[in-house]
Amino acid sequence: MNPHIESHRIFCCSGALPVKTTIDVKLYNNPNRELHEAIFRSFLAFSVRRQQARDLLLLITTGQTADSLRLDPTILEAPMVVPPFRLEDLKNNPLSPETPYCIHLVARHDFGPVYSHQYFACPENLEHDWVDISLNQWFAAGEPFKMKAERWDVKCLEDGRFFRLTLRPNLDMRCRQRLSGFPEVAAEKDESDQGEFDDREAEQGEFDYGESEKAFV
Repeated sequence: MNPHIESHRIFCCSGALPVKTTIDVKLYNNPNRELHEAIFRSFLAFSVRRQQARDLLLLITTGQTADSLRLDPTILEAPMVVPPFRLEDLKNNPLSPETPYCIHLVARHDFGPVYSHQYFACPENLEHDWVDISLNQWFAAGEPFKMKAERWDVKCLEDGRFFRLTLRPNLDMRCRQRLSGFPEVAAEKDESDQGEFDDREAEQGEFDYGESEKAFV
């Protein structure tokens, strides 16, 4: 497929939908939960716009519809590899000191290993589009976004794909986080501190800063 068309893809197709799992059972009160859910809805709306743009581009350039190019659920993508650090990745990086949140999206084939990591910078106005963050940009400037404030799951039954979205706040903005429509933001809690997901992190292919040139598995 044309790589420019493929770059428009966030989820595998329009059939990927949010699913309720054990991570939706919140055992504690988070004063920012309303904000987190608004951010999640904003990202889903953005993903729909991106998918529609991709499908239209595909139709215009190839005459094919998205349904004619379904993913083969038996084909496993190769895992991604951590890129080497480059100084140029700090230039024009979406992960600026003013970026309030980002979303880290990992993709798996059912319960298999992680094969894809995507990163997106949250806009100040949640009605605007999110900004793609490349792997090089993430590893160059992603250190302040290590905390995991919220998680959501999305699944496509037709393609057998599973996606986990992790909301990561900018820790350098703890005392001055602002988003349009949400003037007051409480200090974020680390979701991983709740003791619900630690055993699954290795399976999800989480990257530990300090390691380099390691395959995501």
